[in-house]
Amino acid sequence: MIIKHYLQLLVHHRKLAIRIVLTTTLVTLALSLLLLFIMPKYTSTASVAMLPTDPELAFTSSWMGASQYNPTAFMAQTQVEYLISKPVAEMTLQKLAAEMEAMPKPTGLRAAVINGIKSLKLAYYWTFNTLNSGKFVPLTAYEANLVLLRKGVKIEMIEGSFVMQISVTLPDAKIAAKAATYLAESYQDRISEQFSVAGAQLQDFFDLEIARKQEELDDLVAQEIALSKELGLLSIQEQREFIQTSLDAEQAALSSAAVNLAVLDAKLDAYAGQAGTVKLQQVLNQMDQDLALESVQREVLETSIAAHRANIEGLSAELESLAEREEPLLRLTKQRETAEAALRDLHLKQMQVYLATYSSLSQVREISPAEVPLYPSSPEILVYTVLAFIGGIFIAVFWLVAIDTTTDRVQTFSDLHTIAGRKALGFLGPHTVMQAKGKPYRFFKKKDLLEGCIPDLMHRLGRHGTSPAAPVDVVAFGPEGTGADCAVTMASAFGKEGRQVVCILPAGQPLPRPCCGLEGRVTFAQAGAVPDRPGAVYLAVRDDLTPWDRLQAGSGTDDVFVCAVAAGALTHNRLEGYLESAEQSPAGRVEFVLVSA
Repeated sequence: MIIKHYLQLLVHHRKLAIRIVLTTTLVTLALSLLLLFIMPKYTSTASVAMLPTDPELAFTSSWMGASQYNPTAFMAQTQVEYLISKPVAEMTLQKLAAEMEAMPKPTGLRAAVINGIKSLKLAYYWTFNTLNSGKFVPLTAYEANLVLLRKGVKIEMIEGSFVMQISVTLPDAKIAAKAATYLAESYQDRISEQFSVAGAQLQDFFDLEIARKQEELDDLVAQEIALSKELGLLSIQEQREFIQTSLDAEQAALSSAAVNLAVLDAKLDAYAGQAGTVKLQQVLNQMDQDLALESVQREVLETSIAAHRANIEGLSAELESLAEREEPLLRLTKQRETAEAALRDLHLKQMQVYLATYSSLSQVREISPAEVPLYPSSPEILVYTVLAFIGGIFIAVFWLVAIDTTTDRVQTFSDLHTIAGRKALGFLGPHTVMQAKGKPYRFFKKKDLLEGCIPDLMHRLGRHGTSPAAPVDVVAFGPEGTGADCAVTMASAFGKEGRQVVCILPAGQPLPRPCCGLEGRVTFAQAGAVPDRPGAVYLAVRDDLTPWDRLQAGSGTDDVFVCAVAAGALTHNRLEGYLESAEQSPAGRVEFVLVSA
Protein backbone atom coordinates (compact mmCIF):
# COMPACT_ATOMS: atom_id res chain seq x y z
CA MET A 1 0.00 0.00 0.00
CA ILE A 2 2.83 2.40 0.85
CA ILE A 3 4.61 1.62 -2.43
CA LYS A 4 1.42 2.27 -4.41
CA HIS A 5 0.90 5.47 -2.47
CA TYR A 6 4.30 6.87 -3.41
CA LEU A 7 4.04 5.61 -7.00
CA GLN A 8 0.76 7.48 -7.41
CA LEU A 9 2.35 10.50 -5.74
CA LEU A 10 5.17 10.29 -8.26
CA VAL A 11 2.65 10.06 -11.11
CA HIS A 12 0.86 13.15 -9.85
CA HIS A 13 4.07 15.19 -9.39
CA ARG A 14 5.86 13.63 -12.33
CA LYS A 15 6.48 16.98 -14.00
CA LEU A 16 8.05 18.38 -10.84
CA ALA A 17 10.21 15.26 -10.45
CA ILE A 18 11.27 15.46 -14.09
CA ARG A 19 12.12 19.14 -13.71
CA ILE A 20 14.24 18.42 -10.63
CA VAL A 21 16.13 15.58 -12.31
CA LEU A 22 16.62 17.51 -15.53
CA THR A 23 17.69 20.65 -13.68
CA THR A 24 20.35 18.88 -11.60
CA THR A 25 21.56 16.93 -14.63
CA LEU A 26 21.69 19.88 -17.04
CA VAL A 27 23.21 22.26 -14.49
CA THR A 28 25.91 19.72 -13.66
CA LEU A 29 26.53 19.09 -17.34
CA ALA A 30 26.82 22.83 -18.03
CA LEU A 31 29.15 23.41 -15.07
CA SER A 32 31.28 20.42 -16.07
CA LEU A 33 31.62 21.73 -19.61
CA LEU A 34 32.44 25.18 -18.28
CA LEU A 35 35.11 23.81 -15.93
CA LEU A 36 36.54 21.68 -18.73
CA PHE A 37 36.87 24.82 -20.84
CA ILE A 38 38.27 27.24 -18.28
CA MET A 39 40.16 25.19 -15.68
CA PRO A 40 40.59 21.46 -16.33
CA LYS A 41 42.56 19.39 -13.84
CA TYR A 42 45.29 16.93 -14.81
CA THR A 43 46.57 14.21 -12.50
CA SER A 44 50.00 12.63 -12.84
CA THR A 45 51.36 9.83 -10.64
CA ALA A 46 54.88 8.80 -9.65
CA SER A 47 55.70 5.60 -7.77
CA VAL A 48 58.36 5.31 -5.06
CA ALA A 49 59.38 2.58 -2.64
CA MET A 50 59.59 3.50 1.03
CA LEU A 51 61.82 1.07 2.97
CA PRO A 52 61.81 1.66 6.74
CA THR A 53 64.97 0.80 8.61
CA ASP A 54 65.21 -2.03 11.13
CA PRO A 55 65.53 0.35 14.12
CA GLU A 56 62.36 2.17 13.03
CA LEU A 57 60.41 -1.05 12.71
CA ALA A 58 61.79 -2.33 16.02
CA PHE A 59 60.85 0.88 17.82
CA THR A 60 57.37 0.96 16.26
CA SER A 61 56.81 -2.70 17.16
CA SER A 62 57.90 -2.16 20.76
CA TRP A 63 55.77 0.99 21.02
CA MET A 64 52.68 -0.84 19.74
CA GLY A 65 53.20 -3.84 21.99
CA ALA A 66 50.97 -6.87 21.52
CA SER A 67 48.74 -5.28 18.91
CA GLN A 68 47.01 -6.80 15.92
CA TYR A 69 48.14 -3.98 13.66
CA ASN A 70 51.14 -4.25 11.42
CA PRO A 71 53.91 -1.81 12.40
CA THR A 72 54.73 -1.26 8.74
CA ALA A 73 51.31 0.35 8.28
CA PHE A 74 52.12 2.94 10.96
CA MET A 75 55.50 3.55 9.39
CA ALA A 76 53.89 4.00 5.97
CA GLN A 77 51.33 6.49 7.31
CA THR A 78 54.13 8.40 9.02
CA GLN A 79 55.97 8.66 5.73
CA VAL A 80 52.78 9.79 3.98
CA GLU A 81 52.28 12.61 6.48
CA TYR A 82 55.92 13.51 6.09
CA LEU A 83 55.57 13.56 2.32
CA ILE A 84 52.72 16.07 2.30
CA SER A 85 54.44 18.34 4.81
CA LYS A 86 55.13 21.98 4.07
CA PRO A 87 58.97 21.73 3.80
CA VAL A 88 58.72 19.05 1.10
CA ALA A 89 56.10 21.11 -0.75
CA GLU A 90 58.34 24.19 -0.57
CA MET A 91 61.29 22.25 -2.01
CA THR A 92 59.03 21.03 -4.83
CA LEU A 93 57.70 24.52 -5.50
CA GLN A 94 61.23 25.89 -5.76
CA LYS A 95 62.01 23.30 -8.43
CA LEU A 96 58.76 24.16 -10.24
CA ALA A 97 59.26 27.91 -10.13
CA ALA A 98 60.78 28.16 -13.60
CA GLU A 99 58.17 25.89 -15.21
CA MET A 100 55.30 27.76 -13.57
CA GLU A 101 56.61 31.12 -14.75
CA ALA A 102 56.95 29.77 -18.30
CA MET A 103 53.42 28.33 -18.28
CA PRO A 104 51.21 30.19 -20.82
CA LYS A 105 48.65 32.51 -19.32
CA PRO A 106 44.96 32.28 -20.37
CA THR A 107 43.63 34.96 -22.66
CA GLY A 108 40.33 36.20 -24.03
CA LEU A 109 37.06 34.84 -22.70
CA ARG A 110 38.77 32.10 -20.78
CA ALA A 111 40.89 34.60 -18.88
CA ALA A 112 37.85 36.76 -18.14
CA VAL A 113 35.90 33.80 -16.77
CA ILE A 114 38.85 32.62 -14.67
CA ASN A 115 39.39 36.10 -13.25
CA GLY A 116 35.69 36.36 -12.48
CA ILE A 117 35.74 33.06 -10.62
CA LYS A 118 38.85 34.12 -8.70
CA SER A 119 37.16 37.39 -7.76
CA LEU A 120 34.10 35.53 -6.51
CA LYS A 121 36.27 33.14 -4.48
CA LEU A 122 38.22 36.06 -3.04
CA ALA A 123 35.01 37.83 -2.10
CA TYR A 124 33.70 34.66 -0.47
CA TYR A 125 36.89 34.14 1.55
CA TRP A 126 36.97 37.80 2.53
CA THR A 127 33.36 37.69 3.72
CA PHE A 128 33.70 34.38 5.54
CA ASN A 129 36.98 35.19 7.31
CA THR A 130 35.86 38.69 8.19
CA LEU A 131 32.63 37.43 9.72
CA ASN A 132 34.27 34.43 11.35
CA SER A 133 37.60 35.87 12.54
CA GLY A 134 37.21 39.61 12.26
CA LYS A 135 39.90 40.02 9.61
CA PHE A 136 41.09 38.72 6.27
CA VAL A 137 44.75 38.03 5.51
CA PRO A 138 45.36 37.77 1.73
CA LEU A 139 47.85 35.20 0.47
CA THR A 140 50.86 36.09 -1.60
CA ALA A 141 51.37 34.49 -5.01
CA TYR A 142 53.96 32.11 -3.53
CA GLU A 143 51.64 31.10 -0.68
CA ALA A 144 48.73 30.64 -3.11
CA ASN A 145 50.84 28.33 -5.30
CA LEU A 146 51.98 26.43 -2.23
CA VAL A 147 48.38 25.91 -1.11
CA LEU A 148 47.40 24.86 -4.64
CA LEU A 149 50.22 22.31 -4.73
CA ARG A 150 49.51 20.86 -1.28
CA LYS A 151 45.79 20.57 -2.02
CA GLY A 152 46.55 18.74 -5.26
CA VAL A 153 48.75 16.09 -3.63
CA LYS A 154 47.27 12.66 -2.97
CA ILE A 155 49.24 9.74 -1.52
CA GLU A 156 48.18 6.11 -1.70
CA MET A 157 49.92 3.05 -0.30
CA ILE A 158 49.70 -0.14 -2.35
CA GLU A 159 48.41 -2.75 0.06
CA GLY A 160 50.87 -5.47 0.97
CA SER A 161 53.92 -3.49 -0.16
CA PHE A 162 56.11 -0.49 0.66
CA VAL A 163 55.24 1.24 -2.63
CA MET A 164 53.68 4.71 -2.52
CA GLN A 165 51.88 6.34 -5.40
CA ILE A 166 52.31 10.11 -5.37
CA SER A 167 49.59 11.84 -7.40
CA VAL A 168 49.52 15.56 -8.11
CA THR A 169 46.52 17.34 -9.65
CA LEU A 170 47.13 20.72 -11.29
CA PRO A 171 45.59 22.79 -14.13
CA ASP A 172 48.47 22.01 -16.53
CA ALA A 173 49.39 18.46 -17.63
CA LYS A 174 53.15 19.03 -17.95
CA ILE A 175 53.35 20.91 -14.67
CA ALA A 176 51.40 18.13 -12.94
CA ALA A 177 53.84 15.48 -14.24
CA LYS A 178 56.88 17.49 -13.22
CA ALA A 179 55.32 18.29 -9.85
CA ALA A 180 54.78 14.60 -9.09
CA THR A 181 58.36 13.75 -10.10
CA TYR A 182 59.82 16.73 -8.22
CA LEU A 183 57.75 15.89 -5.16
CA ALA A 184 59.19 12.37 -5.08
CA GLU A 185 62.69 13.79 -5.57
CA SER A 186 62.16 16.44 -2.90
CA TYR A 187 60.88 13.82 -0.52
CA GLN A 188 63.97 11.69 -1.20
CA ASP A 189 66.29 14.70 -0.87
CA ARG A 190 64.63 15.77 2.36
CA ILE A 191 64.94 12.29 3.86
CA SER A 192 68.57 11.98 2.73
CA GLU A 193 69.41 15.47 3.99
CA GLN A 194 67.92 14.86 7.41
CA PHE A 195 69.57 11.46 7.77
CA SER A 196 72.87 12.91 6.59
CA VAL A 197 72.67 15.78 9.08
CA ALA A 198 71.61 13.45 11.87
CA GLY A 199 74.32 10.94 10.92
CA ALA A 200 76.97 13.67 10.79
CA GLN A 201 75.90 14.96 14.21
CA LEU A 202 76.05 11.47 15.65
CA GLN A 203 79.45 10.85 14.04
CA ASP A 204 80.78 14.08 15.58
CA PHE A 205 79.34 13.06 18.93
CA PHE A 206 80.95 9.62 18.73
CA ASP A 207 84.29 11.11 17.63
CA LEU A 208 84.31 13.39 20.68
CA GLU A 209 83.29 10.58 23.01
CA ILE A 210 85.89 8.21 21.55
CA ALA A 211 88.63 10.83 21.90
CA ARG A 212 87.61 11.49 25.49
CA LYS A 213 87.49 7.79 26.34
CA GLN A 214 90.87 7.21 24.63
CA GLU A 215 92.43 10.02 26.61
CA GLU A 216 90.95 8.61 29.82
CA LEU A 217 92.26 5.14 28.94
CA ASP A 218 95.75 6.43 28.22
CA ASP A 219 95.79 8.24 31.56
CA LEU A 220 94.72 5.06 33.40
CA VAL A 221 97.41 3.01 31.65
CA ALA A 222 100.07 5.57 32.64
CA GLN A 223 98.85 5.58 36.24
CA GLU A 224 98.90 1.78 36.29
CA ILE A 225 102.49 1.59 35.04
CA ALA A 226 103.67 4.29 37.46
CA LEU A 227 102.02 2.60 40.43
CA SER A 228 103.49 -0.78 39.45
CA LYS A 229 106.98 0.70 39.38
CA GLU A 230 106.42 2.45 42.68
CA LEU A 231 105.22 -0.74 44.35
CA GLY A 232 107.81 -2.89 42.63
CA LEU A 233 105.03 -4.96 41.13
CA LEU A 234 105.86 -4.90 37.50
CA SER A 235 104.12 -8.27 37.11
CA ILE A 236 101.61 -8.79 39.87
CA GLN A 237 100.37 -12.06 38.52
CA GLU A 238 103.87 -13.61 38.13
CA GLN A 239 104.88 -12.53 41.61
CA ARG A 240 101.70 -13.90 43.12
CA GLU A 241 102.17 -17.16 41.27
CA PHE A 242 105.82 -17.45 42.48
CA ILE A 243 104.90 -16.86 46.14
CA GLN A 244 101.97 -19.23 45.86
CA THR A 245 104.21 -21.93 44.30
CA SER A 246 106.77 -21.51 47.09
CA LEU A 247 104.02 -21.64 49.70
CA ASP A 248 102.65 -24.83 48.18
CA ALA A 249 106.17 -26.39 48.13
CA GLU A 250 106.76 -25.49 51.79
CA GLN A 251 103.40 -26.91 52.77
CA ALA A 252 104.24 -30.13 50.91
CA ALA A 253 107.68 -30.36 52.59
CA LEU A 254 106.07 -29.69 55.98
CA SER A 255 103.59 -32.49 55.38
CA SER A 256 106.41 -34.88 54.34
CA ALA A 257 108.53 -33.99 57.38
CA ALA A 258 105.52 -34.49 59.66
CA VAL A 259 104.96 -37.93 58.17
CA ASN A 260 108.64 -38.89 58.59
CA LEU A 261 108.56 -37.66 62.20
CA ALA A 262 105.52 -39.77 62.91
CA VAL A 263 107.28 -42.82 61.42
CA LEU A 264 110.39 -42.13 63.47
CA ASP A 265 108.34 -41.76 66.66
CA ALA A 266 106.78 -45.12 65.94
CA LYS A 267 110.25 -46.72 65.60
CA LEU A 268 111.40 -45.15 68.83
CA ASP A 269 108.36 -46.51 70.62
CA ALA A 270 109.17 -49.92 69.20
CA TYR A 271 112.79 -49.78 70.41
CA ALA A 272 111.60 -48.75 73.86
CA GLY A 273 109.30 -51.77 74.01
CA GLN A 274 112.10 -54.19 73.04
CA ALA A 275 114.65 -52.92 75.53
CA GLY A 276 113.46 -55.25 78.41
CA THR A 277 113.32 -58.41 76.37
CA VAL A 278 116.75 -58.38 74.72
CA LYS A 279 119.60 -59.90 76.82
CA LEU A 280 122.53 -60.04 74.51
CA GLN A 281 124.94 -57.26 75.05
CA GLN A 282 125.90 -57.01 71.44
CA VAL A 283 122.30 -56.55 70.41
CA LEU A 284 121.71 -54.02 73.10
CA ASN A 285 124.69 -52.01 71.96
CA GLN A 286 123.38 -52.04 68.39
CA MET A 287 119.96 -50.92 69.55
CA ASP A 288 121.46 -48.08 71.54
CA GLN A 289 123.33 -46.93 68.46
CA ASP A 290 120.20 -47.09 66.32
CA LEU A 291 118.21 -45.31 69.00
CA ALA A 292 120.80 -42.54 69.20
CA LEU A 293 120.79 -42.24 65.42
CA GLU A 294 117.02 -42.11 65.30
CA SER A 295 116.97 -39.44 68.02
CA VAL A 296 119.33 -37.34 65.96
CA GLN A 297 117.12 -37.78 62.93
CA ARG A 298 114.10 -36.84 65.03
CA GLU A 299 115.75 -33.60 66.07
CA VAL A 300 116.61 -32.91 62.45
CA LEU A 301 113.01 -33.48 61.40
CA GLU A 302 111.69 -31.26 64.16
CA THR A 303 114.08 -28.54 63.09
CA SER A 304 113.01 -28.97 59.46
CA ILE A 305 109.35 -28.83 60.43
CA ALA A 306 109.90 -25.65 62.36
CA ALA A 307 111.75 -24.14 59.41
CA HIS A 308 108.99 -25.08 57.00
CA ARG A 309 106.39 -23.60 59.29
CA ALA A 310 108.38 -20.42 59.54
CA ASN A 311 108.66 -20.29 55.75
CA ILE A 312 104.92 -20.85 55.35
CA GLU A 313 104.13 -18.08 57.79
CA GLY A 314 106.49 -15.79 55.93
CA LEU A 315 105.09 -16.63 52.53
CA SER A 316 101.51 -16.18 53.85
CA ALA A 317 102.45 -12.83 55.31
CA GLU A 318 104.09 -11.89 52.02
CA LEU A 319 100.90 -12.85 50.14
CA GLU A 320 98.81 -10.73 52.49
CA SER A 321 101.23 -7.85 52.08
CA LEU A 322 101.14 -8.30 48.32
CA ALA A 323 97.31 -8.19 48.36
CA GLU A 324 97.36 -4.98 50.40
CA ARG A 325 99.98 -3.43 48.12
CA GLU A 326 98.25 -4.44 44.90
CA GLU A 327 94.71 -3.25 45.92
CA PRO A 328 95.06 0.28 44.44
CA LEU A 329 96.74 -1.25 41.41
CA LEU A 330 93.79 -3.63 40.99
CA ARG A 331 91.37 -0.71 41.16
CA LEU A 332 93.31 1.04 38.42
CA THR A 333 93.36 -2.15 36.37
CA LYS A 334 89.60 -2.56 36.73
CA GLN A 335 89.06 1.07 35.68
CA ARG A 336 91.32 0.52 32.67
CA GLU A 337 89.38 -2.59 31.64
CA THR A 338 86.06 -0.71 32.03
CA ALA A 339 87.37 2.16 29.90
CA GLU A 340 88.55 -0.31 27.25
CA ALA A 341 85.07 -1.94 27.17
CA ALA A 342 83.38 1.46 26.87
CA LEU A 343 85.74 2.42 24.07
CA ARG A 344 84.97 -0.80 22.19
CA ASP A 345 81.22 -0.18 22.65
CA LEU A 346 81.55 3.37 21.26
CA HIS A 347 83.40 2.05 18.21
CA LEU A 348 80.64 -0.54 17.68
CA LYS A 349 77.86 2.06 17.95
CA GLN A 350 79.73 4.39 15.61
CA MET A 351 79.85 1.64 13.03
CA GLN A 352 76.12 0.93 13.50
CA VAL A 353 75.24 4.60 13.04
CA TYR A 354 77.35 4.73 9.91
CA LEU A 355 75.64 1.65 8.47
CA ALA A 356 72.15 2.95 9.44
CA THR A 357 72.89 6.33 7.84
CA TYR A 358 74.15 4.69 4.69
CA SER A 359 71.06 2.45 4.45
CA SER A 360 68.72 5.37 5.19
CA LEU A 361 70.09 7.31 2.23
CA SER A 362 68.56 4.64 0.00
CA GLN A 363 65.34 4.38 2.04
CA VAL A 364 63.29 6.05 -0.71
CA ARG A 365 63.73 4.72 -4.23
CA GLU A 366 61.96 5.94 -7.31
CA ILE A 367 60.22 3.13 -9.18
CA SER A 368 58.35 4.96 -11.92
CA PRO A 369 58.56 8.67 -12.76
CA ALA A 370 55.41 10.60 -13.52
CA GLU A 371 54.20 10.81 -17.10
CA VAL A 372 52.34 13.66 -18.78
CA PRO A 373 48.61 12.75 -18.69
CA LEU A 374 46.77 12.69 -22.00
CA TYR A 375 43.29 13.40 -20.63
CA PRO A 376 42.11 15.65 -17.82
CA SER A 377 41.14 13.91 -14.61
CA SER A 378 38.56 16.54 -13.73
CA PRO A 379 35.87 17.34 -14.58
CA GLU A 380 34.65 13.90 -15.66
CA ILE A 381 31.63 15.07 -17.63
CA LEU A 382 29.97 11.70 -18.11
CA VAL A 383 30.54 10.55 -14.55
CA TYR A 384 29.42 13.84 -13.04
CA THR A 385 26.33 13.93 -15.24
CA VAL A 386 25.33 10.39 -14.32
CA LEU A 387 25.90 11.12 -10.64
CA ALA A 388 23.87 14.33 -10.95
CA PHE A 389 21.09 12.36 -12.60
CA ILE A 390 21.10 9.85 -9.74
CA GLY A 391 21.33 12.67 -7.22
CA GLY A 392 18.39 14.41 -8.91
CA ILE A 393 16.34 11.25 -8.48
CA PHE A 394 17.14 11.18 -4.77
CA ILE A 395 16.33 14.89 -4.47
CA ALA A 396 13.03 14.34 -6.27
CA VAL A 397 12.15 11.43 -3.98
CA PHE A 398 13.03 13.49 -0.93
CA TRP A 399 10.97 16.38 -2.30
CA LEU A 400 7.98 14.08 -2.83
CA VAL A 401 8.29 12.76 0.71
CA ALA A 402 8.45 16.36 1.98
CA ILE A 403 5.35 17.27 -0.05
CA ASP A 404 3.50 14.23 1.25
CA THR A 405 4.49 15.09 4.82
CA THR A 406 3.69 18.79 4.75
CA THR A 407 0.48 18.89 2.68
CA ASP A 408 -3.01 17.66 3.55
CA ARG A 409 -4.34 17.44 -0.02
CA VAL A 410 -5.83 14.28 -1.48
CA GLN A 411 -3.21 13.15 -3.96
CA THR A 412 -3.28 9.32 -3.92
CA PHE A 413 -5.85 6.58 -3.69
CA SER A 414 -4.60 5.89 -0.18
CA ASP A 415 -5.63 9.42 0.82
CA LEU A 416 -9.01 8.98 -0.90
CA HIS A 417 -9.63 5.62 0.73
CA THR A 418 -8.72 7.01 4.15
CA ILE A 419 -11.61 9.52 3.85
CA ALA A 420 -14.20 7.79 1.64
CA GLY A 421 -13.64 4.19 2.69
CA ARG A 422 -15.61 1.77 0.47
CA LYS A 423 -16.98 4.67 -1.55
CA ALA A 424 -13.51 5.01 -3.13
CA LEU A 425 -13.66 3.08 -6.43
CA GLY A 426 -10.06 3.44 -7.65
CA PHE A 427 -7.29 5.50 -9.13
CA LEU A 428 -7.14 6.64 -12.75
CA GLY A 429 -3.63 7.52 -13.74
CA PRO A 430 -2.62 9.33 -16.93
CA HIS A 431 -1.59 6.08 -18.61
CA THR A 432 -5.00 4.61 -17.84
CA VAL A 433 -6.78 7.62 -19.32
CA MET A 434 -4.62 7.53 -22.43
CA GLN A 435 -5.36 3.85 -23.01
CA ALA A 436 -9.07 4.41 -22.46
CA LYS A 437 -9.00 7.09 -25.18
CA GLY A 438 -7.26 4.72 -27.55
CA LYS A 439 -4.09 6.80 -27.60
CA PRO A 440 -0.68 5.13 -27.32
CA TYR A 441 1.23 5.62 -24.12
CA ARG A 442 4.94 5.32 -24.71
CA PHE A 443 6.08 3.62 -21.54
CA PHE A 444 3.10 1.32 -20.92
CA LYS A 445 1.94 0.41 -24.42
CA LYS A 446 2.52 -3.32 -23.83
CA LYS A 447 0.77 -3.53 -20.48
CA ASP A 448 -2.98 -3.38 -19.82
CA LEU A 449 -3.39 -1.04 -16.92
CA LEU A 450 -7.20 -0.78 -17.14
CA GLU A 451 -7.81 -4.16 -15.64
CA GLY A 452 -8.07 -3.96 -11.89
CA CYS A 453 -7.98 -0.18 -11.64
CA ILE A 454 -11.61 0.12 -10.52
CA PRO A 455 -12.51 -3.46 -9.53
CA ASP A 456 -15.86 -2.67 -7.86
CA LEU A 457 -17.17 -0.53 -10.70
CA MET A 458 -19.32 -3.17 -12.43
CA HIS A 459 -20.76 -4.48 -9.19
CA ARG A 460 -21.80 -1.07 -7.91
CA LEU A 461 -22.93 0.65 -11.13
CA GLY A 462 -24.00 -2.27 -13.28
CA ARG A 463 -27.70 -1.99 -12.47
CA HIS A 464 -27.82 1.80 -12.81
CA GLY A 465 -27.83 4.01 -15.86
CA THR A 466 -29.39 1.43 -18.18
CA SER A 467 -31.25 4.02 -20.31
CA PRO A 468 -30.54 7.42 -21.84
CA ALA A 469 -33.11 8.89 -19.52
CA ALA A 470 -31.32 7.75 -16.35
CA PRO A 471 -27.59 7.71 -16.98
CA VAL A 472 -24.94 7.60 -14.29
CA ASP A 473 -23.83 11.19 -13.83
CA VAL A 474 -20.10 11.89 -13.66
CA VAL A 475 -19.16 15.15 -11.97
CA ALA A 476 -15.71 16.33 -11.05
CA PHE A 477 -13.70 18.27 -8.50
CA GLY A 478 -10.82 19.71 -10.44
CA PRO A 479 -9.87 21.28 -13.76
CA GLU A 480 -11.96 21.07 -16.89
CA GLY A 481 -11.89 17.64 -18.51
CA THR A 482 -11.47 15.65 -15.30
CA GLY A 483 -15.02 14.31 -15.45
CA ALA A 484 -14.70 13.46 -19.16
CA ASP A 485 -11.49 11.52 -18.60
CA CYS A 486 -13.12 9.64 -15.75
CA ALA A 487 -16.21 8.78 -17.85
CA VAL A 488 -14.16 7.64 -20.88
CA THR A 489 -12.01 5.41 -18.68
CA MET A 490 -14.98 3.86 -16.91
CA ALA A 491 -16.64 3.24 -20.29
CA SER A 492 -13.54 1.36 -21.44
CA ALA A 493 -13.57 -0.63 -18.22
CA PHE A 494 -17.20 -1.69 -18.86
CA GLY A 495 -16.26 -2.67 -22.39
CA LYS A 496 -13.38 -4.77 -21.08
CA GLU A 497 -15.93 -6.76 -19.08
CA GLY A 498 -18.06 -7.39 -22.18
CA ARG A 499 -20.80 -4.87 -21.37
CA GLN A 500 -22.35 -2.42 -23.83
CA VAL A 501 -21.70 1.13 -22.71
CA VAL A 502 -22.55 4.57 -24.06
CA CYS A 503 -20.49 7.51 -22.85
CA ILE A 504 -22.30 10.85 -23.29
CA LEU A 505 -19.91 13.78 -23.55
CA PRO A 506 -20.83 17.48 -23.49
CA ALA A 507 -21.84 19.05 -26.78
CA GLY A 508 -18.95 20.37 -28.84
CA GLN A 509 -16.35 18.12 -27.26
CA PRO A 510 -14.45 15.87 -29.74
CA LEU A 511 -15.30 12.19 -29.44
CA PRO A 512 -12.37 9.90 -28.65
CA ARG A 513 -11.76 6.65 -30.42
CA PRO A 514 -12.59 3.47 -28.53
CA CYS A 515 -9.67 1.58 -27.10
CA CYS A 516 -8.25 -1.14 -29.33
CA GLY A 517 -10.52 -4.22 -29.17
CA LEU A 518 -13.51 -2.35 -27.76
CA GLU A 519 -15.10 -1.30 -31.03
CA GLY A 520 -18.76 -2.28 -31.03
CA ARG A 521 -19.05 -2.37 -27.25
CA VAL A 522 -18.10 1.20 -26.36
CA THR A 523 -19.91 4.10 -28.01
CA PHE A 524 -19.07 7.74 -27.51
CA ALA A 525 -21.82 10.30 -28.16
CA GLN A 526 -22.55 13.93 -27.55
CA ALA A 527 -25.46 15.31 -25.59
CA GLY A 528 -28.55 15.61 -27.82
CA ALA A 529 -27.49 12.75 -30.11
CA VAL A 530 -27.59 9.78 -27.78
CA PRO A 531 -28.13 6.40 -29.55
CA ASP A 532 -30.57 3.93 -28.11
CA ARG A 533 -28.72 0.74 -27.14
CA PRO A 534 -31.00 -1.63 -25.19
CA GLY A 535 -29.19 -3.12 -22.16
CA ALA A 536 -26.32 -0.67 -22.37
CA VAL A 537 -24.91 1.26 -19.45
CA TYR A 538 -25.08 5.03 -19.94
CA LEU A 539 -22.53 7.37 -18.45
CA ALA A 540 -23.16 11.12 -18.71
CA VAL A 541 -20.51 13.75 -18.12
CA ARG A 542 -22.03 16.75 -16.28
CA ASP A 543 -19.50 19.53 -16.77
CA ASP A 544 -22.30 22.04 -16.24
CA LEU A 545 -22.71 20.95 -12.62
CA THR A 546 -20.30 21.11 -9.76
CA PRO A 547 -20.36 18.25 -7.21
CA TRP A 548 -22.11 20.60 -4.76
CA ASP A 549 -24.78 21.41 -7.37
CA ARG A 550 -25.22 17.69 -8.05
CA LEU A 551 -26.10 17.13 -4.39
CA GLN A 552 -28.94 19.63 -4.78
CA ALA A 553 -30.12 18.39 -8.20
CA GLY A 554 -30.76 14.73 -7.35
CA SER A 555 -33.87 13.53 -5.49
CA GLY A 556 -34.03 9.73 -5.66
CA THR A 557 -32.57 7.70 -2.86
CA ASP A 558 -31.45 5.00 -5.33
CA ASP A 559 -29.77 7.51 -7.56
CA VAL A 560 -25.98 7.00 -7.93
CA PHE A 561 -23.44 9.40 -9.35
CA VAL A 562 -19.65 9.32 -9.58
CA CYS A 563 -17.54 12.18 -8.25
CA ALA A 564 -14.15 12.36 -9.97
CA VAL A 565 -11.60 13.96 -7.65
CA ALA A 566 -8.58 15.45 -9.38
CA ALA A 567 -5.38 14.59 -7.50
CA GLY A 568 -4.29 17.55 -5.40
CA ALA A 569 -7.49 19.54 -5.98
CA LEU A 570 -9.05 19.06 -2.53
CA THR A 571 -7.82 19.09 1.02
CA HIS A 572 -8.80 16.36 3.44
CA ASN A 573 -11.10 18.70 5.34
CA ARG A 574 -12.93 19.83 2.19
CA LEU A 575 -13.45 16.26 0.94
CA GLU A 576 -14.61 15.14 4.38
CA GLY A 577 -17.08 18.03 4.44
CA TYR A 578 -18.40 17.07 0.99
CA LEU A 579 -18.74 13.42 2.02
CA GLU A 580 -20.66 14.43 5.14
CA SER A 581 -22.99 16.63 3.05
CA ALA A 582 -23.50 13.81 0.54
CA GLU A 583 -24.52 11.38 3.28
CA GLN A 584 -27.08 13.88 4.59
CA SER A 585 -28.41 14.81 1.14
CA PRO A 586 -31.34 12.94 -0.51
CA ALA A 587 -29.53 13.10 -3.85
CA GLY A 588 -28.55 9.43 -3.67
CA ARG A 589 -25.30 7.61 -3.24
CA VAL A 590 -21.99 9.06 -4.38
CA GLU A 591 -18.93 7.09 -5.39
CA PHE A 592 -15.47 8.53 -5.68
CA VAL A 593 -12.72 8.04 -8.25
CA LEU A 594 -9.33 9.73 -7.98
CA VAL A 595 -8.08 11.07 -11.31
CA SER A 596 -4.52 12.16 -12.06
CA ALA A 597 -4.30 14.62 -14.92
